[in-house]
Order: sequence, then C-alpha cells, then structure tokens
Amino acid sequence: MARWALFTASNDFFRLANTDAKKDSGISLLIGGSAQEITEEVFQNIRRGLGALTFDGANLTHSDNSPLVSALTDRSTAFVIGEIESDLKLFEEYSYNNRSDSDVANLITKLKSLKEDIAANGFTNLVGAESKKSYIDWYLDQEGYPNITVLEIH
Repeated sequence: MARWALFTASNDFFRLANTDAKKDSGISLLIGGSAQEITEEVFQNIRRGLGALTFDGANLTHSDNSPLVSALTDRSTAFVIGEIESDLKLFEEYSYNNRSDSDVANLITKLKSLKEDIAANGFTNLVGAESKKSYIDWYLDQEGYPNITVLEIH
C-alpha cells in the first residue's frame, strides 16, 4: 500500500496519507500542492515524531532525528502535557467540522485521559515509555487506541 507525504504549493510539509483516497482528499485542500510517495519506514518515522521531511519541488529529503531525541521520560511532564494539549486542540477543531469521524472522537477521549493520567501520576502508568522518544511514539503502540495522528487528519 502506498504512503504519501503532502506538501503545499510552497513545498512546506502539510500532512501524511496512508491511502490513495486520503492522499486525494488531502491534496484537494491544497491549491498547487503535491503528493510524494514515501516508504513505510519513513511514514512511521514521521508520524511518530522522530523525523522530518523537506521537499524542494524536485527532491524529497527525509531526516531521521530519532538518534538525537531523548527518551520521553527525560522530558518534564509539563512539556509532554503541553504537546498533548496542542494535539488535542487540532483534533477538536477537526472534530468540530467532522463529527462523524469516530476514530478522532475516540482519540480525543484517549488523549484527555492520557493528559490527566500524566498530570496526576507522571509517567508511572506509561508502561514502556522509557524506550519511546515521544508521547505519540508510545501512544501508537498501545492496544485499543485509535491508530491515527495529528499528521494524518484531513
């Protein structure tokens, strides 16, 4: 299955798409934007917050930042809560206009619960967090959580 990185007309990274249909939907939002096919490895690296993509109109470059990123548990709980709140705001804005998207609604519930848990207990209840580089990296490996990130909503 093809994976895609979507870029604006000025070649700024916009979103990821895990299907051709989502690519087409996302690209329809961008006047003059483009879609570049990426590997599964690059797709996972970007959606987990461990890398970056740049596009100059001809060449796509992937930077794997994971060796440079410290463990999730090395960050302050306030910093991680701030990241979650930032993502929640984007998901809630999207959800307001797309009320039928049950994955996003479920994700909002899970992220609110995660934020409250970290605020109350630090990283104690996040089993395996010490081996992860971001909260989304940890989150994507959890059973029963929607498999979507803020980079994949359109």
